[in-house]
Amino acid sequence: MTFCIIFFLAYNFYQYYSVLIWKGTLLFQACNKDSPVVWVYAEKTTHLQHVINIFEQTGYVAIAGITPPKKWDVMWSYTFPFLNNFNDLLQKLQPHQKVNHMPGIGYLTLKVYLASLKKQWIPEAFVLPEDKDQFEFRVQKFPNKSWVQKSNNHRGIKIIQTKDVDSQSTNTFVQEFVDRPLLVDGKKFDIGVYVVITSVEPLLAYAYKSEILVRFCKHDYYPFNPEDTESYVVGDDYIPISEMPSLQSYYNQFKMTVHDSLFTYLNSIGYNSQRIWYEIIRCIAEVLIEKQVTMQKSFTGFLHKQNFFELVRMDFIIDQLANVWLMEINMSPNLSSELHKLNALMYEQVIYNTLSLVGVASHLKSQFSELDIASSDRDIMFATDQCASEECHSMCLNKCRLCHHCLSEDMRIYLKKAFREHNNKGSFTRVWPTALNESMVQNELQLSESNQILFHWFKEKCARNNYWCF
Repeated sequence: MTFCIIFFLAYNFYQYYSVLIWKGTLLFQACNKDSPVVWVYAEKTTHLQHVINIFEQTGYVAIAGITPPKKWDVMWSYTFPFLNNFNDLLQKLQPHQKVNHMPGIGYLTLKVYLASLKKQWIPEAFVLPEDKDQFEFRVQKFPNKSWVQKSNNHRGIKIIQTKDVDSQSTNTFVQEFVDRPLLVDGKKFDIGVYVVITSVEPLLAYAYKSEILVRFCKHDYYPFNPEDTESYVVGDDYIPISEMPSLQSYYNQFKMTVHDSLFTYLNSIGYNSQRIWYEIIRCIAEVLIEKQVTMQKSFTGFLHKQNFFELVRMDFIIDQLANVWLMEINMSPNLSSELHKLNALMYEQVIYNTLSLVGVASHLKSQFSELDIASSDRDIMFATDQCASEECHSMCLNKCRLCHHCLSEDMRIYLKKAFREHNNKGSFTRVWPTALNESMVQNELQLSESNQILFHWFKEKCARNNYWCF
């Protein structure tokens, strides 16, 4: 009888424990009441398992669902959360709460907004039917160019003949097809660079430098057949770098990263990979600063603007002349290794470094991360006689704008944020602001005052210590 009772209790405890684990860390929530909470806004979380793993490894309790928990510190959503009933909630967040999306990010990630940018790295595009006349003029001038027509939200592309372009169609655009891509083993590929935006005004943005996503088309590019989209469109079942003959030894045998494997190979066949990477970083910076003003307007009505960050993936292709082309910016890039197991480590490293960068992977409780222990007013000041001069003391001239008494309270908050992020950036490199942006700020009137101050603050830090340059 006693044995039966013990067995019954043990079995029920096992069942109870299993339910708790399955329900999403309720057991840990009860045992660790002070643990920070990440609210994973999703009904199903299989595609977010790496995200949940990293949060739990950094001490978070993960609660999944579409209903807000009573208490949460970070909201991680695969979908854009500002279009549903949570907009009012997100406008009135506590200072320590973080959300992995930004208001207005669609101005950067929606294909039509990106394609309409007149930048050297973006293939020429025309929005229809508004740009019908300009498009037809372009076709007459360059009749041999190839084009693709896309809906504003459509994922795939297919080359079409000029005569088949529907110039009266709404919510579509046509874009020039880059028809001479750089090939590896006869296959076209793209390069995905992970970028984190931590502030829009002033702009603060970082690119993940340690690793990239390189995807190869399934079919050979030549002989070219526009009907064979798998020869020029990278699909979900792409060929990974580990299976490419010219790259296998770098990646499999020498254990290089994907980034180093690709760029070492490009160097070996005569390309300047350092210049290619420089152009990628320069493109990222210019596109972000171009979209910054438009994105900033979407923050109207939000109590705190530092609650938000955005992880995107920017997809590039390289042509045979080593020109860099930005094809797409992905909001909520895929972070699931279900189809490509070798990507698991990269995804988790990107996630961990992102959480570290924005301050939510700190061992300090998130609500205390902005206290002086992490960054203080003294950390953002410079040892200079200029601020103590009578001239700067009596008026805040341009040369005095980094002096403590000339900085607004909001600007001091942003400088301390920049200080913390630089110390926490891990494998990220800052793309804005950096010394590489010098040519972009020659006409400072094009930048907001806060962007000017942040740029000159980093410039001064860099002049004193190379650690602060990138």
